Amino acid sequence: MPDVTFDDLISQSGVPANKGAVSFDDLVPGAPPQEKSTLAGDIAKSIGSGIVRGAAETVMLPVTAKRLLDTYATPYEVGAVNAVRGAFGYDPLPVPTAEEIESGGVDRALNAGQDAVRGAMDEHLHAPETTPGKYAETIAEFAVPGGGPSRATRAAQGIGRRVLSYAGDVTRNAVVPGAASEAAGQLTEGTSAEPYARLLGAIAGNVGGAVVSARTPESVLARAVGDPEQIDWARALALQDNSTGVRLTGPEAITHAQNGGTSLADLQRLTEGSVSGGARMRPFLAERPAQVDTAVNRLLDAIAPQSANPSTLGPRASEAATNAIDDARQAINAQTRPLYQASAPAVIPDAEFQAMRADPRFRLALERLRNNPEIAPGYANLPDNSVGVVDAVTKDMYARGEALANSANPGYAPEIGALNTQAAANARDVARNVSSEYDQALAEQARLRREQLQPVAEGPLGRVAAASTTSSASDALLPRNPLVGSEGETADAMTRLMAQDPETAQALARQSIADRYARAATETQSGDREFAGAKFAKDIAGNQPRNAVLDAILRSLPDQTAATAAPELLDVLRATGRRKPIGSATEFNRAANAELSQAPLAQRAANAAGTFGASLIANAGDALSRATLRGNINRLADMFTDPNSVDLIREAIARGETGLVPRAVARGTVQSAVSENR
Repeated sequence: MPDVTFDDLISQSGVPANKGAVSFDDLVPGAPPQEKSTLAGDIAKSIGSGIVRGAAETVMLPVTAKRLLDTYATPYEVGAVNAVRGAFGYDPLPVPTAEEIESGGVDRALNAGQDAVRGAMDEHLHAPETTPGKYAETIAEFAVPGGGPSRATRAAQGIGRRVLSYAGDVTRNAVVPGAASEAAGQLTEGTSAEPYARLLGAIAGNVGGAVVSARTPESVLARAVGDPEQIDWARALALQDNSTGVRLTGPEAITHAQNGGTSLADLQRLTEGSVSGGARMRPFLAERPAQVDTAVNRLLDAIAPQSANPSTLGPRASEAATNAIDDARQAINAQTRPLYQASAPAVIPDAEFQAMRADPRFRLALERLRNNPEIAPGYANLPDNSVGVVDAVTKDMYARGEALANSANPGYAPEIGALNTQAAANARDVARNVSSEYDQALAEQARLRREQLQPVAEGPLGRVAAASTTSSASDALLPRNPLVGSEGETADAMTRLMAQDPETAQALARQSIADRYARAATETQSGDREFAGAKFAKDIAGNQPRNAVLDAILRSLPDQTAATAAPELLDVLRATGRRKPIGSATEFNRAANAELSQAPLAQRAANAAGTFGASLIANAGDALSRATLRGNINRLADMFTDPNSVDLIREAIARGETGLVPRAVARGTVQSAVSENR
């Protein structure tokens, strides 16, 4: 076939020689016309191509990295490539030949597969036809490896918040670096510097986005928290999502989860103390007193209904406690009664008994026994010198000695009381020598009184028995400063009260806790009750003994609802105490005065004319600073009071934490490597 020239094609086509520009359609009659995309269509198709290319190149990135380490475009790049190899632990390599590159079996197969994928994409994917289309494709390619949602975004709650967060991530991590890389590539297109310009553009765009984001409140939050890996995020989320109905701010929940180990409370105080931040946060905090009231009342109702006559609870509880102590005493007597009965008939020799009768206190007590119509019949068959009679007489003498030694007794006579006690002890010593059963009975009863009766009579139950009012009975059952380790005594006292009068015992427990909350919830001079919950938690369970005693009371109740609910409620109320009072209004006054002192626009314009515009520039700078501060404060206030505040703070910390620039450089390098191979 003879050679055909371009002029032959023109002459054969019938196109006039003076036509001007010649198209493919002119040269090939009957060829289908080549439709060009509109600008919008080209951008849309380019975005689709970029996403597919970016996804494919991200998957093939390990193969690309291996090829970059093993091959180079020109010998001049040997030094740069070997520097990269050294960073990854590879030995430097000489420039390989084409045959050496293709000699490896596995490498050859991987490289061939990658080339086939790229060829298929080149054949079937849309190629940008306009400069905006090229930008759109590059940005879309960057979005796959660099614009994916951050960990915080994926964990975020709420579709709107996820969309906004994702948009911010895409803008910082894909749009800006993609546009910068493509702009650099356009400027150096067709030159050997193009790959490097695209890489530097990608890195510069990522670093710029990181620097801009680091100037926002996120960086302040990151510094206030410290190491986010040390935060107990699970506990903070549980506190915020509590079932009590008391809403916490994010700083309160996180700070309490860390036992005060963050500075977020200081940042919240700063936000509350500002004009705009305070206006946003105060409605949230103003609802807290009612929330705490509801939560505490729910706990109280789980213990018992509110008594209609609370003043009667103390006397009724005292009576029940006295009966419980008597029951304990009777139980001891029942245990030793067989020994007493066995020893009662034993007779004391006359000589020793006459010495005993010589004491007027013994003689008077014997007469009271024989003349007592209620007691005397029980001893009618026993002689005066029997151990049984002597035991009864000495009981009377001990009781008289105790009564006369009591200063509250109208007949207070401590000396006579001591003589009665001593005479009773002497008489019992004689009887113990006569009867071993009597000696054993007295020893056993002393042991049981010491181990069983004394703890009951001198512990919380004894103090309730001695109480004359509901307030004193409440303080006896739930003291403000209980002894360390006294929760066992409290549990025993509640158990015995429940056995005697369960309705009164439960009502007294409720009244005791309710009165403590009422005192804690007393309004301050300014009418504030926002710290009532924290004060109540401190008063009733602010240390280990208080908490243990409260738990012992609640666990003694038949219904365990209150015992189960109290720990969560108290933990939440303690968290409200992590909030720091604003203190003085100095900062608020300063900010308000600064706003109020702004001159009218006309006056500022006149001042600007007089200073040749200098004051206008200064005022504009001040206004911009105030607007920026106000905007950041408002963002913090909204973040702190959001229902998902803990998650929002965690996400913000992830965006503002240290190490953003190194990560931005690494991300830009990967994005450039993925995009370069299209």
